[in-house]
Amino acid sequence: MSATLEPMDVFREVTGFDELEEDRPVIEARYNDPGFPKENRATFLVDADWFIQQKRGLTTYDRSEMTPTRRQFAEIIHSVARTYGNILLVMPSYDEAEWATNYLKQSKIVEKEILLDQSSTNKVTEELKQSFFEESHKVLVTSSHGTLIEGVDYDGEKLHTVLVCGIPIRGGLRTEAVKNAYEHSFDGNGFEYALLVPAVRRARQALGRVIRGPDDIGTRILVDGRYADQRNSVANEYLSTQERDEATILSPDSVFDSLDMFWSVHGK
Repeated sequence: MSATLEPMDVFREVTGFDELEEDRPVIEARYNDPGFPKENRATFLVDADWFIQQKRGLTTYDRSEMTPTRRQFAEIIHSVARTYGNILLVMPSYDEAEWATNYLKQSKIVEKEILLDQSSTNKVTEELKQSFFEESHKVLVTSSHGTLIEGVDYDGEKLHTVLVCGIPIRGGLRTEAVKNAYEHSFDGNGFEYALLVPAVRRARQALGRVIRGPDDIGTRILVDGRYADQRNSVANEYLSTQERDEATILSPDSVFDSLDMFWSVHGK
C-alpha cells in the first residue's frame, strides 16, 4: 500500500469516505505485493533519543557544545555515511540538513562527496539530483519536506541507503489551526490525524525510494525512539505491517556494524 494513503482507516475518515459509504458503495482495491526478494533489503529502526527541538538544541558543530541527543544523532549520521554506496540523508528541516552536511564535511573522515539540497528552483534541484546519480559514492542531504523524497525513482545503483532522522512533524500557525479543526471534527485525534500521520507518511515515502525493482538492493533506516517503541508509540503503529514485521530494532552504537554486515553479505 502506498504511503500516500496508509493508514487506510485514517484516510477514509479524514476524506469523508466513511460518511459517503452510507449513500453509495465505496470499494477498496489493492495491487498484489510485487514480491521483491526480502534478502535484498533491510529495514532498521534505531532506538535513539527523540529528535525534537527541545532535545537537539542549537545546531553547533563543536561536539562538546552539543546536547546528548544531537551528539547521538551526529554519531549515527557519521556511521551511516561511511557505509557502502549512495546515501540519502533526510533531516526534519532544511536548517538541520545544512547542519548535517557541514558536520560531515568538517569530520574529514567520510570519503564521499556531500551534496546539500536546499529550498530552490526545479532546475537547481534537478541538476543536484543528476549529480548524485552520476556515481555510487555520494551522500545527498535533504529536508523531509523537500521534493527529493517523493515521486523520484532511485532505481538500480542510484541509491543504496535512506536514513531518516526524527519524525518530520510540521510546525507553524497553519498546522496548529488544522490540528485544532481536526481535534473538533475527529473525536480528539487532532494531533495524530493532522500532524503525526502525515509525518510518518513522509518518512515512509523516503524509505520507498530505495527498492524500486526486483534486482535493487538497499537498506532503510528510521532513527528516533518513537519509531522503535512497539508498545507506547503511535508512530510505530503507523508504519506498514510489512515494515514492522521486517524491521530490526538497533541500538545507536550498533548501526555501523549492522549495515556493514548487510553489505558484506551482498559482496560490497
